[in-house]
Amino acid sequence: MKYLFPLLLWSSWAWAAEEHDDFLRQFVVGEYQIVGKPPDAKTTYLGHATIQTSGSQLVIKRTIAGKTWVAQGRIEKTHEDVRVLRIRFLRDQAPIEQTCLISSDLDNDARITCYSYSPHAKTPDPGLEAYFPVKP
Repeated sequence: MKYLFPLLLWSSWAWAAEEHDDFLRQFVVGEYQIVGKPPDAKTTYLGHATIQTSGSQLVIKRTIAGKTWVAQGRIEKTHEDVRVLRIRFLRDQAPIEQTCLISSDLDNDARITCYSYSPHAKTPDPGLEAYFPVKP
């Protein structure tokens, strides 16, 4: 009986965390304009992205300068217990990873800001991207 309360407390916390991940997964679904710069570069770019759900995963279709990348995304917990959107894709056969903070704008739409980097090498100057929702 003395283990029942901690077990209930843990299970309610785990359920709440899963519910929060589900909310964030649905919150980011939509169309976005992208403003960014690639890793280790000073040039900037504009683009377009759509984010859709596929089970517990997210599928991100990014189009920049006429080139389209399809990426996989997940809501992940950092070691600081913060939920982030982690996006992974290949650019010119090299893996790129983005760690993105999710917030809301003044219209309560998702606003996503990301650092881009190579997951297998040190990136002295990470890339930056900001996702702004497209209004219908």
